[in-house]
Amino acid sequence: MARALSSGPKAVTHNLLSGTLQVLKDQAPRIGTPDPTEPVAFFLNGALELSTGSLRPICPADRNTRTLSVNYDPAAIAPRFSAWVAEIFSNEPARIALAQEIFGWTFCRASLGLHKAVLLIGPQRAGKGVLLAILEALHGGAPGAAAFTLGELDNPKVLSSLARAHVGIDSDAVGPAPRNARAVLGLFKRITAGESVDIPQLYQQHALSAPIPTKLFFACNSAPTLWDDSAAAAHRFVPLVFDQSFIGREDPTLVQRLQGNSRALPRGRSKAGNALPRVADSSCRNLPSMNWPPWRLPTAAWLSLSIRY
Repeated sequence: MARALSSGPKAVTHNLLSGTLQVLKDQAPRIGTPDPTEPVAFFLNGALELSTGSLRPICPADRNTRTLSVNYDPAAIAPRFSAWVAEIFSNEPARIALAQEIFGWTFCRASLGLHKAVLLIGPQRAGKGVLLAILEALHGGAPGAAAFTLGELDNPKVLSSLARAHVGIDSDAVGPAPRNARAVLGLFKRITAGESVDIPQLYQQHALSAPIPTKLFFACNSAPTLWDDSAAAAHRFVPLVFDQSFIGREDPTLVQRLQGNSRALPRGRSKAGNALPRVADSSCRNLPSMNWPPWRLPTAAWLSLSIRY
């Protein structure tokens, strides 16, 4: 095989392709599993070690397949975004800190001991979609951020897309149908707990069994119904409550203005600036605190009271 590939141009034949694929399959186990669940956030300008707060070059040993769409800049500020967040959470400013921690939590593949999903809950036109649009842009869109629906969580294609993503976003969450409610509930619990999930593979006899380290986000006007008699699934949610509606005051250019550019996000920019919220700095440095159980966070008072079923 080596002689065949090194002796000049070759016609693309079935045997050549099959032989090359077999070599890659033989070597893949030696490379290791891609995107390991380590407490490291990968930016365009380097890898941020969450344990030390230091930025270092990205190296092949990281086995990282994607980065966030921005550079890491501790001096970055976002006054426009900060003003908007202060407006939508004006009734409870503590929610700003929680939203910041949630954003930072998504920047690495590790769960940091927090086996949760995020529930953005509140009335229409409250800012949930805008916040999710910025989160999606930070992760570079697909496949870093995968769109899905809770009711189709048992679909193999959905599981495959989530397995490759940093965040999974259901922008209009509703409970699953009775026909697959139990299957969806079981998968939701296993994914949020970091347990192995069987993912059927195309053209493969056996399913891939592995954890899906994707952070799940659900946006809704009221909490989706999950068929769980024990209520354990409800405790898997960290709710971020929106209590103001801006119906009649919508700004169709809001997302573009918050990002600070007419395009999605400027990939080569040296500073985050107005193009994104300041989670690229302070949230990442605060990430180790996310391994606290959510009921011990400073926002515990409203966390236990604000969600409605």
